[in-house]
Formats: sequence, structure tokens, C-alpha cells
Amino acid sequence: MQNTDYHPCSEKPEQESRSRTVSLFGTEFSVRNYICSQDGIHYPPMPEKWKVELSVCITSWCPAACPFCVAGNTAQKQFLNPEKLRIVLEELAKEGMVRGVSITGGEPFADTVLLNEVISMIFEILGEHTELSVTTNGMAIEDLLRMQKLSYLDALHISRHHFLDEKNEEIFGIPVAGREQLKEVVSALPYPDLFVLNCMLLKGYIENTEDVCRYLDHALDIGIPKSSFITAIPSNDYTRRSRLAYEAVIPREDPRFLFTRGYRDYEYCRCQDACYVSKDGRWMHLYGRATDSGSCPYARGLVYTADNCLKTGYAGAILFQP
Repeated sequence: MQNTDYHPCSEKPEQESRSRTVSLFGTEFSVRNYICSQDGIHYPPMPEKWKVELSVCITSWCPAACPFCVAGNTAQKQFLNPEKLRIVLEELAKEGMVRGVSITGGEPFADTVLLNEVISMIFEILGEHTELSVTTNGMAIEDLLRMQKLSYLDALHISRHHFLDEKNEEIFGIPVAGREQLKEVVSALPYPDLFVLNCMLLKGYIENTEDVCRYLDHALDIGIPKSSFITAIPSNDYTRRSRLAYEAVIPREDPRFLFTRGYRDYEYCRCQDACYVSKDGRWMHLYGRATDSGSCPYARGLVYTADNCLKTGYAGAILFQP
């Protein structure tokens, strides 16, 4: 098996050598100039043509009140303008910059008509082979069955932070899709590989290995083949107090887990892929991810926000406002 253990980098490059300058909409800005490392030491250089993950925030609004949320003012009902988004997507397509797109919010399913329009527009402009994912809290998951071009999506991420419905809703503070409703929606679609359950690791919820295994068995029972376990960004007092490292609850020595590849982006983030095998022989993919610092002097992705700004990150500089 490939050795994916991480090692501290003894000689970290200066920030300037980690980045390079590119231009977009007549604005120059610094971007990451390396590919994430598989051993924590060697960072391959970025190809000459810089490509980026684009996040599109359909709306700033979300009715949930998750204590770890970094989305800002989610009480404001603001939705993006699709014609302004089109201007940005066409320029990005001309530059050949986009590697993949992640649709998020706020809560994207707050307006499924707009969500459908944005998905269709992305494939129209960037091509149907564009990697595209959508993240939802599951509040209107039944609307998924009316979505267009659903088979073109690479992933639909459903935030679910505990295997018990009541504990999950305790975090959200609102009613969201429970076990039986998720099972019904998943079984109604011919491509269950679309679904991923996202779990924020928090003290008092999923906080040890047995909790993780029960969560994965729960996902298998629903019919979902992949789960991700996320270490919260230390952005407020709650997350600094409650966050748990995914390595602490998914130990490498546990025979129920088979670890494959992993990556590190210096002091900013790290991730790990693995497989899980249940007691009855079922298996599924899982993924651990941690962002240790939300502040970076160069762009590691681009974000189109609900107020129609293209930024160098969620809290980054404005590159363009159509």
C-alpha cells in the first residue's frame, strides 16, 4: 500500500515562491503555484496553465443556525443574478481557468428554479464534462427528484452531522431530511453514487471511532456510498472549543479502515482518503479533511458570491463585479 504518512516540511519555501501572478478581468493577483503534497515534503509545481476550483454561492440565505458556520450573515435573503454570473463564467471559460465548480451557499435548495438554471448554465458554458458538485443541508431534498441534468453532477453533498435524526437537527436548529426521507430519495434515483454525507466532527456528537463506524453503517443503510468527516475551521469560540481532528477518530491502526492517498497544503489544510468495511462485509469510501487556517496570502480558489462578486476566496479581494 502506498505510504501516505505525512512528514513535517523541514524547509518551507518562502511565500513568494509558493505563488505566482496571473491576470483576470484586467486585475493581477497571486495564486498558488504548486500541487498539494502526498508526503508533506515534496510539492510539485503547478502546470503553466493555472486552473482553479470555482465556488458559486447561489444565495447567502440559510434558515439553519449551525454554530460552526463560516458563511457570515445567512439571515439575509440575497440571491445571485444569473445573467451577471454568465458574464463571469464566459470569461473564465475563455481563459480556460476552471477545473471544477462547487455550488454552495447559504442553502442552494432555497431556490431550486435558480439552482436548475445555474447548473444548466455551468454545463452550457464550461462543458458537460466539468466537475460539478452541490452542497445542501437537506432542507428540501425532495426537490432533487425534479432537478435537471442531475446525471451530470459528480456529487451531491448532504450535510448530516449525526446518525440520529434528533441529534442532527439539534445542530441545525431546524427540521431537515431524516433517515427515512433520505432513504426514499436515494432509492428513487438510478445513480446512488451521486450522494455523499458530510459530517462535521464536534465534541458531543461524532467524537470517537465507534461513533464514526455507527455513522458509516447508518450511511450504508440509507444507500449512500461515501461519507466525509470534516475538522471544523477554528473560526470562532465554538469551533476552537469543539473541533476534533479527523485523524483522532479515524485511526490508521484500526483494521476496519484501509487508507489510500492523502494530501497536504502546507499549514493550510490536509486530507485523507480511505475505505471502511462493516461487520457484515459492506464497504464504502470515506474522506477526512481539515482546514487549519482560513487565511492565505494567495488564492487557492475563486468564489462567486450571492452579491455578484468574483473573489479570491470567501473572505478574499474582489476581482470583478459585473
